[in-house]
Amino acid sequence: MRWAIRIIAVLVILLGVAIGALILIPSERIANLAAEQLSASTGRAVRISGDVRPSIWPVVGVSAAGIEVDGSDGAVLLSARSVSVGVDPMGLISGDIRIRGVEIDRPDLRLAVDAEGRGNWQGEATDTSEPGTIPEFTLDRLVMNDAAVRFTGADGAVTELTGLALSAAFPDFAGPLEAEFSADFGDLPVAGQLLAPEAGALLTGARSPIDLRLTAGVNSARFSGHATTGGVVDGNFEATLPDPGFIPALENLPRGLGASSMALSGGLALADGGLSLAGLDVSLDDNRLAGNADVTFADPRPRVVADFALGDFDLSALATPADQGNSQTGWSRDPIDVSFLDAIDGAIRVRADSLALGTARLGPTILDTAIDDRRAVTRIERMSAYDGAVGGEVILNGRSGFSTRVDVAGSALAISRLLSELVGYDRLIAAGDLRLNVLGSGVNMHAVMNSLNGDGDFDVGAGELVGLDIVGMLRNLDPSFVGDTRRTIFDQITVTFRVVDGVIIYDDLLVRAPLFRASGTGRIGLGGQTLDLRLLPELLGGERAGIRVPLT
Repeated sequence: MRWAIRIIAVLVILLGVAIGALILIPSERIANLAAEQLSASTGRAVRISGDVRPSIWPVVGVSAAGIEVDGSDGAVLLSARSVSVGVDPMGLISGDIRIRGVEIDRPDLRLAVDAEGRGNWQGEATDTSEPGTIPEFTLDRLVMNDAAVRFTGADGAVTELTGLALSAAFPDFAGPLEAEFSADFGDLPVAGQLLAPEAGALLTGARSPIDLRLTAGVNSARFSGHATTGGVVDGNFEATLPDPGFIPALENLPRGLGASSMALSGGLALADGGLSLAGLDVSLDDNRLAGNADVTFADPRPRVVADFALGDFDLSALATPADQGNSQTGWSRDPIDVSFLDAIDGAIRVRADSLALGTARLGPTILDTAIDDRRAVTRIERMSAYDGAVGGEVILNGRSGFSTRVDVAGSALAISRLLSELVGYDRLIAAGDLRLNVLGSGVNMHAVMNSLNGDGDFDVGAGELVGLDIVGMLRNLDPSFVGDTRRTIFDQITVTFRVVDGVIIYDDLLVRAPLFRASGTGRIGLGGQTLDLRLLPELLGGERAGIRVPLT
């Protein structure tokens, strides 16, 4: 019985202490202090809302019905269902109240970037002390449970994280800040860790060292360098994306541009005015590129100045069915998407050791592209193609529908391969020069190729025509001298032409050969991939000199 009385007495004393503690806990003062310290660390006004109640379990402190933080746009940046604030119990006795932990339940964080690229989380600290300084404070534990984050870009696109759990701590204001989080990005689990060796410097907005690691499913990224809470960042980054499709903007990339895997690394510098990427090393599927890029954030679109070295780059997946040599299907009728022309302005230089484009393969190539208000002008500084050299200019215009101008000239080109890829004709074996200046428009490649208008000329040196023997026909007055074993040797072919609605039309074809000469007219349907060639050869020597046999 004596022990029972003692136990009851202890319980009464503990109850009295608890009641006394609840009475002595300065709830409003603790709540205001927590709001001030959160405001100092975030640079935004923080309001503790609802009833503020003292608590002694699971921590000594107070709890409130909710919390709100305003963004720089005046709207609520962060709201939560409840918040609990823990304090150092000894501070309640001495009067020196120190916040030891904050736990926020079900916060809703709404981040947004305006048309000028400014985030609603950016702004001056609300503390009245000198700029760049805040009162020193510490947190043994900051916890967010079941949070939701919604990010709205300048273009209105929305990205959401749900089920976010975050914990952070900096027990020493001059010591390290450590934080980690996990969340769901759709069906994909994401997580991250942040280490800032100088918590106070980072919280006051000073340039501070940080190490940030992120994972999204099998994908991972890391940044190591310096940053400020104002969004100024510089350092080195690396990312490995075995599944890049988890990012909506990357989910429909073609093979060769990161459809199945992507990896990148380099130096990064980010400030309010722009972004610089230096020493880039990027792997896109089996392709690789290196270079530098500077992005200036501007309205209505950012400006990019870049220089990329591509090495041997395979873009065969971008080829249309006709490019792949399937003359039965004709040109693609899939809509041409030129929305990328509205993404940026700027100047981009590309250097490649080789470019594979379906059946076409280009050798060493240097291209300079200037993009301005949805119009891209690409100057071909150097291009090795079809065993020859190509120069000129290609324009893509997406300002009103889609149109393109091709003004190019090639010398010493392998004509057989060129004609084979354009119209499926591979029986003219020779090297020659070609000039082409055409303009076309349409919603797909079929429409564009059938709308081409312009002019050009064609000059071929010595070679042979496979499939017919013109000299044999003239000597024997027999048109049956045809077949794969037949050949016609010539010295030169010249022609000038005009292009009307996708059809090359010429009427001054001249063929010079050791034993005959010929003139001709004809049509080559670039749009319909057809040939209608008419030739009138004349025998130059022998008993039948002067004989003419028209050929179609």
